[in-house]
Formats: sequence, structure tokens, C-alpha cells
Amino acid sequence: MDELAMLRAETPLVKLRQREREAERLSQAGDGWGALRMRQEALALAKVHKVAAARGSPSYPMLLSTTHYKLAQAYAELGCVAQAGEHCQHAMDHLPLHGGSLEPVARFKGQVNVLLGEALLQGGAPKPQVALQHFLAAGGVDRLEQVGDLGLRVACCQCYALMGGAKLAQARATREARQRLGDAVAGVEARLGEAERKGSGVDRTALAQRLGDLRAEEAEEGAFETQLAGEAEAALSRAMDCLYEAVTEEQDRLEKGMSREEARQHPLVSTLWRQVCEIGVQLAAVHGLRGNLKAQQKQLDEVISAHSTYSLPAPLVARVLKEQGAVLVELKRYDDALKAYNELLELQAERYADDTPRAAVARAECFKLVGDVYVAKRQFNRAREHFGAALELFSLHLGSRNPLVLDLEHRLDQLRGYTEA
Repeated sequence: MDELAMLRAETPLVKLRQREREAERLSQAGDGWGALRMRQEALALAKVHKVAAARGSPSYPMLLSTTHYKLAQAYAELGCVAQAGEHCQHAMDHLPLHGGSLEPVARFKGQVNVLLGEALLQGGAPKPQVALQHFLAAGGVDRLEQVGDLGLRVACCQCYALMGGAKLAQARATREARQRLGDAVAGVEARLGEAERKGSGVDRTALAQRLGDLRAEEAEEGAFETQLAGEAEAALSRAMDCLYEAVTEEQDRLEKGMSREEARQHPLVSTLWRQVCEIGVQLAAVHGLRGNLKAQQKQLDEVISAHSTYSLPAPLVARVLKEQGAVLVELKRYDDALKAYNELLELQAERYADDTPRAAVARAECFKLVGDVYVAKRQFNRAREHFGAALELFSLHLGSRNPLVLDLEHRLDQLRGYTEA
């Protein structure tokens, strides 16, 4: 190799391409950290090339942006969310302001926005509201209903689902705070009533003032809970409706090239239906929080109906059957509740086919739930049978001092009093 060829072979751009090829090789080999190191070196070389380009070397306007983007991808694959987001932003900042074709730049912006949105949904503190704006920007639209690309629609729905889930969690926390205030109100009312009956020297005016303040706080928390539950329902409904539309369209598209059954079993369709049902379970919880038990039950029924067609994951079905049984008990539909819990028992038997402690505890939980229903039906002997079966399994696998064991022993003592009276 002559001296000129050697110099050409040692340019920053040539070295950058070498690092990129090595990064690809390491990534395919499963060495994410090695690939990241190559991407970091490639970025340094891209910066050197930019300086050289300013002195007359060949210029590649998007080189620095694309190198930042590839480094962001490497960070994202390793779960380094903050670094991925930082380099996505740098990729945007270094895009050329003029010159060249606009179409590649627009396409690249879409890719960066998608990666940035995905990074914002990861980590311990996801930011779905900000991520949603990046997904919409990637699609070049302002509203979820305008998004055409299936992947982007699913990502936007995920954002709305996360926002709705966060509002649901806040509403539940507010409900707990309101209940604590309700307990405090009851305590002050009791003290004030006792003071008035005994004519004691307790400052009744101060107690009355305290009671008024607590009631005002309780009402405020109640109003806030209602607001949060409404926001949760709006976000979750939007996510589920749009995702349902997307999965239906995708299933219809697949059915043009395969049978309906094959389309239903397609991995993408199955995944999307699972997401629809997971959102549905959250929406059912919102209905329950708002006291609309019939709407809650209807939503849970829809999930079970989807399971019969799309074979949802066993943990999700078990959760739904458990919640469904509890709602049916609240509605005093005891026979339907027994049916739900017996289906849960059958599911757990299939899910834990082996005789492990986990399987035994799952069966014990089902026996206890069935016993609760028989107590509500005032069939105390049947309740004793199921509580006894649950107690035996819990004692064996959780120990005699476990709170579940102690609670069941107490309840069995109570039931003996009813049956032997």
C-alpha cells in the first residue's frame, strides 16, 4: 500500500465505518456493552470528521445525527434510558437546517421520535404524556385517531393506558386517604357525643371545630377521587377503543391470506388482544371504584369471553376470575360467584400441575374464596368444609402462625358456633 492509500485508509470516516461494522458484529453476538463502546468511539470519530469537513473534506450533513441515533439505540437496548434520551435529543439538534432532501430528514426525525418515545416509557418513572407527543410527531399528526401506522397506534395506546393506570392508582390512594379521614370523623363524633352526654369539661367547641374540618377534608378528598377516577376512565377507554379497532383491522387484514382461526392465533393478534384485555381489567377496576358494579362485571365478562377465543395468559385469567367472583358476591349473585371460583380452581389445577407449595397455596386461596361465598349464602357447613381444606394447606405450607392461618382458625370457631347452636 502506498503512502497516499494509507492516509486515505486512516481517515476518521473510514475508522468510523469500521467501528460501526464492529458494533453490528458485537450486537449480533450478544455483546451489548462491547457494541456500545464501538458506538461511542464512532461518535467521537464523527465529531472529528465534522471538524475535518469544515476544512474542506467531503461533508455528510446527517452523519453526526445518525451516529448519535445509533448510540441512543445501543443505550436503549441496555436499558440506559436517560442516556438513550440524551443522544436522541442530540440527534435532533445536529440535523442540517438547510440543504439536501427533506424526505430523508423527515423520515429520520420520525425514527428518532419513536426511539425517544420508547425510552421515555422505560425505567422506573415512565413519562407517557411526553412519550405520546413524540409518537404523534413521528406520525406527523396531532391526535391518536389520525395515526395510520399500526406500531405507532399501539405505542400511543400504551401511553394512554399508562396515564389511565397512573390516575387509577392515584384514585385508589385518595380513596384510602378519604377512608382514614372517615375513621377520624367517626372517632371525633364519638368523643363529642360522649362529652355532650356526660356534660364533661372537654372543650366541645374545639371538638366541633375539629369535626367540621375533618368533614371538609373528607369531602375534598371525595371530590378529588371522583375527578381522578373520571380521568382514569377517559384515558383507559380511549386506549382500549383505539387498540380494539387496531387489532380488529389487523385481524381482518390477516384473514385475507389465511383462515380466521390462523389469524386469531397469529402472535401479533394474540399480543394485541392481551393488551386490550389488560386495559379492560383496569377499566373494570375504575368502574368498581366508582361504585358501578354492573359495569365492572360486564367489563370482566368481556375479558373472559375474549379468553375463550384468544387463549389469554393464565395469570391474567386467574386475576379476572378472582375479581369477577368478588363483584358477583357484592351483587349477591352467589351461584355465579361459585361458578367463577370453581373455574379459577380448575385453572389453577392446570396452571400448577405439579404438587408444589405454590400450587397448594393457590388451591387454598380458591377454597377460602368459595368458603366466603357459602358464608354469604348462610350455608355454614359447606363453608366449614372449604375453610378447613384451605386451613390444612395454608398450615402445611405457610406455617401455623401465618395471619391467613390464624384468620381461618378464628372464622372456623365462629362457624362452629353457628352450626352447633
